Amino acid sequence: MRPIKITISAFGPYAGTQVIDFRDLKERNFFLIHGRTGAGKTSLLDAMCFALYGDSSGDERAGRDMRSHHADASVRTEVVFDFAVGQEVYRVARSPQQERPRKKGGGLTVEQAQGTLWRRESILDESYDGKVLASQPNKVTSEIEKLLNFQSGQFRQVVILPQGQFRRLLMAESVERQEILEALFKTEIYRRIEEALKAASKEIKDKWSEAGTKSEVILRQADVATYEELLEVQKAVAAKLEAAQAAVSMSRLRLDTCQEQLAAALQAERVWKELALAESALEALKQQAAGFEERRLRLKGAQEAARLIPTENILNQRRTELAAARSKSQSAESALKEAHCKRDGAVLALNQEEGREPEREELRRSIRQLGDLSGRVDEFQKASNELKASELKSRSLFEDKEKLSSAIAAVEKSLEVKLEQFRKLELTASMLEANRQMAQTAEKVFQSRRSLDLACQELTQTTVEAELARVAFKKEEAELLTDRKSLEQLERSWLFGQAAILAMQLVQGNPCPVCGSADHPAPAESYVEVPTESELNRHRDLLVVKETTKDEASKKKFDYESSVVKLQSQVHALTEALGDDAFIDLPLLQKRIRETKAAVIGSQEAASEAQALNKESDELKTAHARSKEKLALLEQSVEAENTRRFQLSGIVKEKESIIPEELRDLVALRTRQNELSGKLKDLELKLKVVQLGAGEANQLFASCEADRRNATELVDGLLATVESAVNEFQVLLAGAGFADEEGYRTSKLSSSELLSLEQEIQDFDSGFRSAEERACRAREAASAVAVPDLVAIQTALGDAKNINQEAVRTAAEQEAKLKHLDSYVSEFERSRQESLALEKEFESFGRISEVANGNNGRKLTFQRYVLGALLDDVLLAASERLTIMSQGRYRLQRVCGTTDLRKAGGLELEVLDSYTGTTRAAATLSGGESFLASLSLALGLADVVQSYAGGIHLETMFIDEGFGSLDPESLDFAIRALRDLQKSGRLVGIISHVPELQERIDARLEVVPCAQGSVASFKFG
Repeated sequence: MRPIKITISAFGPYAGTQVIDFRDLKERNFFLIHGRTGAGKTSLLDAMCFALYGDSSGDERAGRDMRSHHADASVRTEVVFDFAVGQEVYRVARSPQQERPRKKGGGLTVEQAQGTLWRRESILDESYDGKVLASQPNKVTSEIEKLLNFQSGQFRQVVILPQGQFRRLLMAESVERQEILEALFKTEIYRRIEEALKAASKEIKDKWSEAGTKSEVILRQADVATYEELLEVQKAVAAKLEAAQAAVSMSRLRLDTCQEQLAAALQAERVWKELALAESALEALKQQAAGFEERRLRLKGAQEAARLIPTENILNQRRTELAAARSKSQSAESALKEAHCKRDGAVLALNQEEGREPEREELRRSIRQLGDLSGRVDEFQKASNELKASELKSRSLFEDKEKLSSAIAAVEKSLEVKLEQFRKLELTASMLEANRQMAQTAEKVFQSRRSLDLACQELTQTTVEAELARVAFKKEEAELLTDRKSLEQLERSWLFGQAAILAMQLVQGNPCPVCGSADHPAPAESYVEVPTESELNRHRDLLVVKETTKDEASKKKFDYESSVVKLQSQVHALTEALGDDAFIDLPLLQKRIRETKAAVIGSQEAASEAQALNKESDELKTAHARSKEKLALLEQSVEAENTRRFQLSGIVKEKESIIPEELRDLVALRTRQNELSGKLKDLELKLKVVQLGAGEANQLFASCEADRRNATELVDGLLATVESAVNEFQVLLAGAGFADEEGYRTSKLSSSELLSLEQEIQDFDSGFRSAEERACRAREAASAVAVPDLVAIQTALGDAKNINQEAVRTAAEQEAKLKHLDSYVSEFERSRQESLALEKEFESFGRISEVANGNNGRKLTFQRYVLGALLDDVLLAASERLTIMSQGRYRLQRVCGTTDLRKAGGLELEVLDSYTGTTRAAATLSGGESFLASLSLALGLADVVQSYAGGIHLETMFIDEGFGSLDPESLDFAIRALRDLQKSGRLVGIISHVPELQERIDARLEVVPCAQGSVASFKFG
């Protein structure tokens, strides 16, 4: 960072506006900030730090405490700082929270802190700020930290070395020095490497531990103590499986034979069943044959009736036409009578209307008289309306003038209110960023707290389930032990029982089948009930099932116990991360989130409202000016309208003397005209209507008379046609064999019924023939087979199935057990190989992680090792200057040993004293010596950082301490070292009131205190 220009207003001792343009130094890179004590030298550094970070160089005063006590209340406290970082130029402007006079009314208002950062394309155009990068104080600080790669404290330790903090870098603790070096040399990558190695090592170790645990779990699930025992059990079960599979093959052969016999028997049984069904079906059809003879007679009668249906339809059509003609004749007679009555009434009405002609003529005369008067009334009406309109307009203009005057006063009052609202909204809007950060923090805490609750609930549930699993396992283990003892007792009883059975078959003198002796002095006897072999096998099978159940319970117990441990670790981690927030109820955290979000929304709404309010105020000001102009125009209009109203009043009085009072209104005149015209039209319309009605009545009478005549003639013709059709139908009935129409209708069927009857008879005939053929085939098939003994065959098959199922079950159990054992063996072998590989990997990788993370004899991490190497370069450069300044006595070096095993080492400093040949702590140096050492360290740090060019530009250094503690010779060496910095182009500013420096440095920024505040300016020579 290199300063270009700083503009200070009402800041510290500077009451007015103070501009310091560092470009005035031109080629000079070494200058003195000089002035009396309290003049305001350090305030210049405070102004730079405030512009960049919002605090002072000493970090002892907040921005709001820096306002000048000499400044006028109307002058705003602000610092504008132009600076360069590499080739880029920036401008930052800040103002602290401060009180200022209200723009309207009396009193003070609080203006919130403001800040803006710009990137500038040119430093020549002072009026152009550039492109805005950030526009809120907190965001400006964040952007500055990114640009300079320093936080405020680190900036004061490396660039601006203020009073009271100059020696901090030299005397800093190892951890604090590490933070500075991390920021300067960007060594975060090495810390990330440490963390990555640590995470990878932990992952390998966890996997190794899981693999070892998995092997133990596998042995417990297999219910063996060692892997060798597991292999022995596997071999024994494989032998049992081989014997069981042989038994399955034998039983399957017997079962196949029985199934073939059953299939043949079932086929023979189906043949005999088919014979019985076929004969039964044929007998049923024979019993139905008599009923179908009646259906055949019914079908024949229906077919004869179907041939007469067309003739019957023609007869019915003629009868229908005759009935319709008779109905039409009756209607024509009624219509003729009604038309005669209407004709008589129409003639009477026509005579009455023709007699009202005098009344119609009188109405025509009155209408002509009213038409002659309408022109005068129209002129009177227009004058009266204009007079009323003028009176209304005068009244309206006066009211508008009064309203506009009131509105102008209201706008002025509203402007004052809105200005006060704008100040309050602006204050609320300035808290947006802080409220947003609080909302984000509250949301994160809530999510973590909810995760903690869920983990606790799951832990409680899993703990209960783990306890239940432990109880179940103990129960299964105890039952298995009991069953094993029972099986052992049964096996002993069975063995003793076998001996007793053999003893019962012994005969004195015959050899024993066991020992071969012919003497049997003490034959074995059984005193308990001897179990059968099937009972013994059943208990063995139950024991296998119990062992499987116990293994499952053991696995379930282990899984739940592992889950409990993981959940406990998760709860512990969440509780530690939350701290005190872990004990706050979720509703309170949700309330905190709602409150912070509401505050964010409030700030956002306030910002929007403030912007809208500002715009609204501008619009009100514009409207206020327009309203003033409009008020002047309204006053002129009121005077002109009063003159016009007086003229119209004279015209109205003249017209009133000519026109009758009841007809002065043009509307009333028009209404009277319309009323008389309406009466005349009604009379004329009635006359036309009755004339038209009389003509229509005559025409209707003539038409109805013709209709009656035609209908009578049609009825007479249809009577003869119907009679002829009836005779023809009777002849056809007799020819078809029907005695009368009733017999015909009884025999008649619909077409669908006729087809259904025909189909039913055909189906019966076809079914009867099929039944006879089926019965014949069944008799032939039954004669070739005998009746089977199905019960005996099914019994033999059932026995074969039971034997086969028992053999298959036994083989399946042994196979399942062998599969379990095979999986245990393969899983154990795989787990053992994985454990060996992970152990070997952890031996190398874990050690690398431990060394990189400081688990070594020197407590030195990988990042600290790199920082130590960089610090060596810094100390080498610093010692070159310190050797010159201390006349060859002192050198700075890094402590290589470990002074305190409880702390991380590698970055401690010590001083090598060539006079004594020993090293000592930097804290043992005198005031002047520590100043020279601190100055050398700061200069060496700047040189090395600049040479590494890691995006950090240390082109400037301000020093505000220590020169007064140096003797003349040491001061001379210090000045000589600082002058050497000009060769690298670095700008160095020294703040001091030591007179000797004023004589040795030709470029000075003189700070002169006055009664109304200090003034600063560059002096040369």
